[in-house]
Amino acid sequence: MNKTSLIIKREYLTRVTKKSFLIVTFLVPFLFVAVFAGVIALGLSDSTNHNVLVVDSSGILSNNINGKIIPFNTERWKNAKDSSIVYNFTHEEMEVQAFLDSDYTLKISVDDQTVNDENVPMLYKDLPSSIISNKIENNLQDDFQEYTWETFLNVKPEEYKKAEVNIDLVEQDAENLDVEDPHLRTRGWIGYGLSLIIYMTIFLFGSLVMRGVLEEKMSRIVEVLISSVKPFQLLMGKIIGVGLVGLTQ
Repeated sequence: MNKTSLIIKREYLTRVTKKSFLIVTFLVPFLFVAVFAGVIALGLSDSTNHNVLVVDSSGILSNNINGKIIPFNTERWKNAKDSSIVYNFTHEEMEVQAFLDSDYTLKISVDDQTVNDENVPMLYKDLPSSIISNKIENNLQDDFQEYTWETFLNVKPEEYKKAEVNIDLVEQDAENLDVEDPHLRTRGWIGYGLSLIIYMTIFLFGSLVMRGVLEEKMSRIVEVLISSVKPFQLLMGKIIGVGLVGLTQ
């Protein structure tokens, strides 16, 4: 047992005191976080103030009031919570070159065809971020839904909103109806995630044990060790030592 403890101590101290161990332990997690945060930030960030022109040639989203094109749902398109997007409505089509020469940054064309095929073309001078695109898309989707209900089903937007129903499934075990467990699925995902972490940990640190054995065999040190300790003690010391390294990390 004393020999096994010496092997454990050697494996642990040799690996923990390496510069590579300190670098991997402290630097790599921050590096991964920084890379993912940078990718997400690049994909979501958009400092441009967008001047959006909505060409509503069929009058689906807006109405002409005293020569001024006003959207039916002014509160939705006013966008008071986000001053980075300003919407302008018109019933007259604008050519591509005219758009490029204008102050508008985005041009959206809406007509009867776009309602049917659900594809709305959007011209841009600089590609907007996914956040900006999602905001515009949500506004269009809400207006299209209200237009469809009112036009084809003769249902007013107020009635349409009252007809909306949100439900939550309450999952119950048929063999134990007295027990309600709303977190059953959540616990399942947590278990799956922890199992994946355990698998990756065993895989990574198991490879460390293998590399340690290969290094000693290639350097012929193992022949000296085997003459002093039993193979079982040697392997057990390596497994426990590397396991402690993994726990420390």
